[in-house]
Amino acid sequence: MLDATGWDDILEASGINRKRIAEAAGMIMSANKIITCWAMGVTQHREAVATIQDIVNLHLLRGSIGKPGAGLCPVRGHSNVQGDRTMGIWEQMNPTFRANLEKEFNFKTPEKDGLDTVASIAAMRNGSVKVFFAMGGNFAAASPDTEVVESAVRNCDLTVNVLTKLNRTAVMTGKTSLILPCLGRSEIDRNADTLVRTDVASASEQLPGKSQAVEKRSLADKGVRAPRFVSTESTMLNVQSSQGIFEPASEHLRSEPWIVSQLAKATLGENGTVDWDAMAADYDNIRDAISRVVPGCENYNERIRTDGGFYMPNPPREGVFKTPTGNALFKSAPLEKIVLERGRLLLTTIRSHGQFNTTIYNFRDRYRGIDGSRRVVFMNEKNIAELGLESGQPIDITSHFDDGEREVKGFTVVPYEIPVDCCAAYFPEANPLVPLGSTAKRSNTPTSKCIIVSIKPTGRNTSSSECAPMSIEAFILIGGRSTRLGRDKAAVSLGGSPMVFRIGASIRGALDGVLVRLVAADERQLLALSGLDTLDGFVFDIYQGRGPAGGLHAALANTDKEWAFIAACDIPLISADLIRCLADKINDSVDAVVPVQPDGRLQPLAAFYRVKIVRERLEESLERARPAPSMKAILDGLRVLAVDFEEIKNLPGAELLFTNVNSCEDLSAAEERLRTIRTLTRSSR
Repeated sequence: MLDATGWDDILEASGINRKRIAEAAGMIMSANKIITCWAMGVTQHREAVATIQDIVNLHLLRGSIGKPGAGLCPVRGHSNVQGDRTMGIWEQMNPTFRANLEKEFNFKTPEKDGLDTVASIAAMRNGSVKVFFAMGGNFAAASPDTEVVESAVRNCDLTVNVLTKLNRTAVMTGKTSLILPCLGRSEIDRNADTLVRTDVASASEQLPGKSQAVEKRSLADKGVRAPRFVSTESTMLNVQSSQGIFEPASEHLRSEPWIVSQLAKATLGENGTVDWDAMAADYDNIRDAISRVVPGCENYNERIRTDGGFYMPNPPREGVFKTPTGNALFKSAPLEKIVLERGRLLLTTIRSHGQFNTTIYNFRDRYRGIDGSRRVVFMNEKNIAELGLESGQPIDITSHFDDGEREVKGFTVVPYEIPVDCCAAYFPEANPLVPLGSTAKRSNTPTSKCIIVSIKPTGRNTSSSECAPMSIEAFILIGGRSTRLGRDKAAVSLGGSPMVFRIGASIRGALDGVLVRLVAADERQLLALSGLDTLDGFVFDIYQGRGPAGGLHAALANTDKEWAFIAACDIPLISADLIRCLADKINDSVDAVVPVQPDGRLQPLAAFYRVKIVRERLEESLERARPAPSMKAILDGLRVLAVDFEEIKNLPGAELLFTNVNSCEDLSAAEERLRTIRTLTRSSR
């Protein structure tokens, strides 16, 4: 196989020059100990299994398996994921595990294999699977082919999410939907059915150890349950205890084991063979059962209480290979050659520094020097030039697969040192481009590191406005303390969609190809949208704490367009028809186009502004005035075209378009008004 593979093929397929490959080979040949780590950068390719087998071949050749300080290190995710397969969470049940499980609990397991993630999504989509149950995680944001996944989940009769934090998946509801809040692993887990005094012993005094049993008896004598602990498995097969140290966010929160036990009792009634109450009351009972079912977990409760825990069996580490010969086997496969049509690139999804799985903690990527937006595509400068693009240019990305095309819009070109004909974009923003059917051979893992795409400038179709769309940028102000509503307005759902995205959809419907960005006071406000699409990016207030005037200034200071459309997130019913009506009024003799509400007042937070003039006016005012100048004061110094309500009143639902949402009562009223607008819009067509 090696002799049949030429250097030209290796260099073309890898994107690495021969000198670099020779350097790496020299390092490996001269090293006494070698460790190879890999994660999704390897596993999410079509030939992922063959690639991993080649990594194993290399280590076998160097004698690096079973050698102290050397070997293979697949990075398998966070501490809750690594133990899943060990504990039997697999669609293909291990025969030994099956036999032990049936013996322990005296019941018969289904003999037919289940469905992996990709097959489960397809089954939900076609209706053959009708219940979706998620134990933690953000399934919809983490999965490929976002539109397909969302429609599949919504197609279920029942969706259930057990969560420590609300996320995108939880708001993609089936016909019936349950959200079950649970304790996080960092929170103290006490008996769910007992009121607990917190002054008897601190959590730190009750960490698992030799005195645990004594502490439990002592606390029990006082009518108090000792905080319980769970166990996790590391990527190195190390099983250790984990106990929360923080007071729970709510006294009503329950642990995942408690929730599962209650569900089992409610579902199975008296027909079950498991003492669910005992399992939920004392996790030692769960661990005792594990010790009898899972090979390698014998004497679980004793071993988990030792310093450092214990390690699961790893036969190759001990020189044991479960093959017919008892020796390790080499596996070979031909080098995959991906042929790209002219103008197409190979896309990989990546993660940033300020990110953990689908959770975005901040919008700075220290790895790559990116700050302020995640909707970017990293490209080689040669490809940028060949495609007639330039740095900072807005583009749309289209993926190409056997079943058709998928598209994401509003990304920005960033030159980067990446191999020619390759590009990269952030996960999960680029997930809609990953086809559900594009999977690795044998493992069926989505190929998020191997997607064929084409890139084009963001569309420049003209609208009815005299002003070309590309001379306009739109911004939605999400600042404000939301004190009366009690939560961040931007993320509040209205008609099944967060208010900020409802406004974004109206803007995009009116101004084709225009970028829509958010203006936030700080990162905290953006975290309320964590896991959700943040439209085309965001900017932060430059003048902090200066109200709408400060937000307007931040928008105008961050665009090079001639005009900007500004909307406030708490005016969520503005329509595409209204925005088009205002855009038609733009002309060279005005600085602002502002609608007049039914009550006769101007509404400056659903209006168009000439960027340069208004920005300069704002900077003068913000430098002088404290507190911030009112929007009325800002408008007084501009050439304002007030679009009278008489010119708006014939739009569907015109009387309701300027509804302001500042309280729970306002939100309820807006829901009713939205239904009215939808009815009027349908009848006008």
